[in-house]
Amino acid sequence: MFDSFWPFAFLPIAAPATLIPIFLQFGVRFFDVSHQQSWTLLYHYSAPLTPFLAYGSIMGIRSFKARWATHLLVTTSLLGLILFHAPVFTLLKSGFYYQPAWIADTRAVLARVPIDVPVAAQNNLIPHLSSREKVYPLPLIGDAQYLVVDLHPNQSEYNYSTATRVGIEELVARLTFSGDFFVSFKQGDAILFQRVPSH
Repeated sequence: MFDSFWPFAFLPIAAPATLIPIFLQFGVRFFDVSHQQSWTLLYHYSAPLTPFLAYGSIMGIRSFKARWATHLLVTTSLLGLILFHAPVFTLLKSGFYYQPAWIADTRAVLARVPIDVPVAAQNNLIPHLSSREKVYPLPLIGDAQYLVVDLHPNQSEYNYSTATRVGIEELVARLTFSGDFFVSFKQGDAILFQRVPSH
């Protein structure tokens, strides 16, 4: 919840009536046991909260305005704007322009996946393959002719969809050991597997 409120400077808390729809939205997200990923603030699951939080912020500012002098409100707003919109300043940081090696590795592997074949990939790689007719999120494979995995260290568990890093590694080992797939291309920790053609 902290991650939801801090971009709005916790202003909705100053307008308690606006918290009702916010907490109802949290309830809808957190009581859905079939989609644990909706618990996170990533992806699109947070989008319905934004209008409620923005409205709560407006009402919170309004309640402050009634209590405090205008110049204090302006000062607080400017400080909040600077503090809570600091991500904009990442454009000035050198790390913003640095590309880690794993990104280049993944791009090299993705470039070798033919456009007209079914493919299975980790959750974070699917958007790069979504123009294909059939794309499966690992551990689902379906009739995929290629598998794309990126096993670089310290990545988010959400990249593995419903599996874990260990689960994906075990799946890849099983498929390789069974002779169904072979390593078609590898660069760094990014690996492209191809299905062994049936005779």
